Amino acid sequence: YLPRDRSRCAFLSRKLDAGEITTLNSPPLPVLENVFAKDAIAVIVNESSNDTLISANELKRMLAGQYKVDKSIVFDNPNSSLVRYLKDFSGEKELKQKNIYALKSNKEVREYVSKHPEAIGIIGFSWLNDPDADYAPAAQKVKIVSVKDENSKTDPNTYFRPSQETLYKNQYPLKRDLYIVNCSGRKGLATGFELFMRDDKGQRIILRSGLLPVNIPERNVTIHNKF
Repeated sequence: YLPRDRSRCAFLSRKLDAGEITTLNSPPLPVLENVFAKDAIAVIVNESSNDTLISANELKRMLAGQYKVDKSIVFDNPNSSLVRYLKDFSGEKELKQKNIYALKSNKEVREYVSKHPEAIGIIGFSWLNDPDADYAPAAQKVKIVSVKDENSKTDPNTYFRPSQETLYKNQYPLKRDLYIVNCSGRKGLATGFELFMRDDKGQRIILRSGLLPVNIPERNVTIHNKF
């Protein structure tokens, strides 16, 4: 049983862990987890910076304090899903290096990097794709860094920029699945919304947002030859 101020449906950037599933199953609530989109984690620098390439291993060492760098690394608030991703990515339980800072939001990350040439920002790619008017000027003053994965079996020496294409081709290394978790156990609002998000219209919304839908919407093109 869930109190009235609780939801039976949630969006997560990771799968539930064993403890969370156990909690939801007692009392029993059927847990359905489905991927509805994929997101890229973008690395950004100031428009004046000459650093436009980085490897996944270099970024890991920076976050772990094993790589000497005279730049500050900034990301959104310390309780965000992005910070959890960075901890898992780097293998660090805490990101406590003196040059690593948590701000309050993704907008602040863009603003900070746009004003500080020595900064490296880490942000969800969808926040850079088609930015809102209030932060578009800051987005225009940053550059997206290309990333290579030395451990890739297919492209260990190639740098890739985050995009829907490189996510689809599994080329960009900094990525994550986005899940919709439905514990309603019956047909209703939560189930209907989940089906909408995974159906054609919902996946087209995902596509326009800059994320990669798991079901690529078809696009039919009709060509008329009239001479």
